Amino acid sequence: MHIVFRKANRVDVPEIVRLLTEDELGLSGEQYNKNYESIPNLYYAAFDINNY
Repeated sequence: MHIVFRKANRVDVPEIVRLLTEDELGLSGEQYNKNYESIPNLYYAAFDINNY
């Protein structure tokens, strides 16, 4: 198996949030609906701050 790492992009935010919600710690606090349009802007804002 060959794994490739790359820097995340803004389009990756919904998938990142989905992964967080599947984690035991994220189950209680993360907001996610399978409809990607429902991702709160808060997640995009946090992503932008962390990738400045």
